[in-house]
Amino acid sequence: MAPEMEHKEMQAALKAVQGMAVECVVFDQADRPKRRHLLPLAGLLKPVQGGVSGLIADAS
Repeated sequence: MAPEMEHKEMQAALKAVQGMAVECVVFDQADRPKRRHLLPLAGLLKPVQGGVSGLIADAS
């Protein structure tokens, strides 16, 4: 797959998750929810954006 195609696919994937979020829950010692945070999925994926193509190549 051409690098420009991988970039376009990654951009499309990031656009698709713009409205999604991940809930991060911190539990206390009794396994009860102590704190909850909503983190935007696009923000979590952005640091790995450049490394995804390499990970895909390693997996195949």
